[in-house]
Amino acid sequence: MPRKCILTWQPGSGDRPGGWRKKYKGRVIYCGHGNSKSDIESYKKAVNGLVAC
Repeated sequence: MPRKCILTWQPGSGDRPGGWRKKYKGRVIYCGHGNSKSDIESYKKAVNGLVAC
């Protein structure tokens, strides 16, 4: 069964914002910022940025 999300939400701490991340070949790639994991627009932007890399 395929996964629904390819990115994981990493919550921020203190004054740092949270962001989306992807683990690939043992490395963590950070793919953008957003307000929360329910922020669909920031998720779509992060996925598009990941595909472009």
